[in-house]
Amino acid sequence: MDAGKRSRINFIFTIAITLVLMVFAVIYNSRVLYNASVTGIYEDGKDVVMATATELENYLTVAETTLRVAADTIELMEQNGASSQDILQYMTDQTNIQSAQFDENFTGIYAYINGEYMDGLGWEPPEGYDPVSRDWYQTAAEAGGEVVIVSPYLDAQTGSVVITVAKSISGKEQPGDNPYSNIVCLDVIVNHIQEVAEEVNIAEKGYGMVVNNDGFIVAHSDREYNGKNISDIYGEELLDGIIDTGTGSLNAVLDDTKCTLFVHPIMEQWYAAIIVSNSELFENVYSQLAVNILVSLITFWLISLFYYLGYKNEQTYGKKVEEINMQVVSALAQAIDAKDTYTNGHSSRVAKYS
Repeated sequence: MDAGKRSRINFIFTIAITLVLMVFAVIYNSRVLYNASVTGIYEDGKDVVMATATELENYLTVAETTLRVAADTIELMEQNGASSQDILQYMTDQTNIQSAQFDENFTGIYAYINGEYMDGLGWEPPEGYDPVSRDWYQTAAEAGGEVVIVSPYLDAQTGSVVITVAKSISGKEQPGDNPYSNIVCLDVIVNHIQEVAEEVNIAEKGYGMVVNNDGFIVAHSDREYNGKNISDIYGEELLDGIIDTGTGSLNAVLDDTKCTLFVHPIMEQWYAAIIVSNSELFENVYSQLAVNILVSLITFWLISLFYYLGYKNEQTYGKKVEEINMQVVSALAQAIDAKDTYTNGHSSRVAKYS
C-alpha cells in the first residue's frame, strides 16, 4: 500500500472514530442534562405548590382561631345565662373588630342559638328562611364540636366565592336530642385566596387554582371559573387524579394540551394546584439541549477541519519530498554519467524506456 492511500485511510478512520465518540458524548451529556433539569423543575414545582398550600392553611387557621374564640365565648355566655340581646351585641362588636383588626374579608359572625338566628351584620333573613336546612348548619352539627370549613358557595349578589367556618357549641337549652344544635359561623370572602391563585406560578410559567374536594373551584387565575365545578371545565378525570395524587405531580391533557399539575392538599378539604403546559414547562430544557447539540456539532466540524488541513499538508509535503528525491537521484545519475563519455546519458535512456 502506497503512502498516499495509507494516509487517506488513516484520515477517514480518525474522522469516523471522532464522530462516534462525539455522538456518544452528545447523547450521554444530553441525557444527564435532561434528567437533571427535569428533576430540578419538578422539585421547584412541588416546593412552590407546597409553599402556596402552607400560606393558605395559615390564612384559614387565622379564620378558624377567630371563629373558635367567638364560639367558645358565646358558649360560655349562653351557659352563664346571658340574654339573646347580649349575645347578639357581642357578635356585632366582634364582627366590627375582626373586619378592622384582622381581615376585611371576615364579613361577619352569625349563629343559631336555641332556635333563634342571630347575625352580627344585622342581616334579617327572609320569610321562610330555615337555618337548620342550610349546609353550614348541617355540616357543623355533624362535626360534633369540631371547627369545620363548609363547602364554599358563590354569592349571587356580589359574584364572590364565600367560605363558611363553623362550630357547634353546647347550651343550656338544646332543642331535640342533638347536643350540637347550637351553631356559630364566620363567613370569609376568598379575596386573599383569589390573589394567591392569580400570583402563583413556576418561574413565571403556568397558573394556579384552589379546588374543593367535591370539585368546586374556590379560586382560579381566571375569575370566570370561580364557583364552577372542575369537572365541567376539565373533565371528571382531573379531579380524581388530583385527589389520588394528593401531594406531588400528575400529567393531564387540558384543552388538547399536555400539561403537568403540581398539587398539595389544604386542611384536608382543598387542593392547591399549579397547571403548566409541558411545552412551556420544559422550554428551557429543550433550549439547553439544542445549545449542547449545536456546540457539539461546531466542535466536531472544527476537529474535522483541522484533521483535513493536516491531511492536505501531509499530502503536499509528501509530493514535495518525492520531487526532491527524484531531483537528487537525477543529479547523482548525471554525475555518474559525466565520468565516462561512453556511458553519458545511459541512465536517462534506461529511465525513459522503463
